[in-house]
Amino acid sequence: MKHNRFLKVIVLLPAFWLLAGQSAGATPDLNNVTPNTYEKKEFKENTDYLHEKSLYENKKQIPEEQKDLTFTKKNLDPLKEVKEKLFDGGETTTNTITAKADQLQLFSDSKQESFFNAEDQAPAEQDNKLMILYSILLVIAIGVIMGFLIPRMAKQADN
Repeated sequence: MKHNRFLKVIVLLPAFWLLAGQSAGATPDLNNVTPNTYEKKEFKENTDYLHEKSLYENKKQIPEEQKDLTFTKKNLDPLKEVKEKLFDGGETTTNTITAKADQLQLFSDSKQESFFNAEDQAPAEQDNKLMILYSILLVIAIGVIMGFLIPRMAKQADN
């Protein structure tokens, strides 16, 4: 027991030394405050190119390769190009698998749309349930604050 107390003192002593360290601060002397002054620096403009004709009259003919260049951006969509290559529509449906799929309407758009609609409705219902749960928890929290905490604080203020 005595060792535990001694061990606690040894462990906590450096913490107290760090907390009770000397702090230094400057005393505000508002009477001697001076504003910053603006000093304009000199700026040397480089106007040499205006005075020497060789620097601004150095004109060359534009090569033919550069004349063909334009600054308009081409609308290159790599996904669109891939889709066009994949789905050319040049294939015939002689394959028995594709014929069977068309016969059974396995890949029809109506079933896919209904599947996507069912997926969209489920999260909306979950969002509603979650919103109701949050509202109930908020009402309970406000009730606890009004019922317990405010009367206790009023009693402490009266004492």
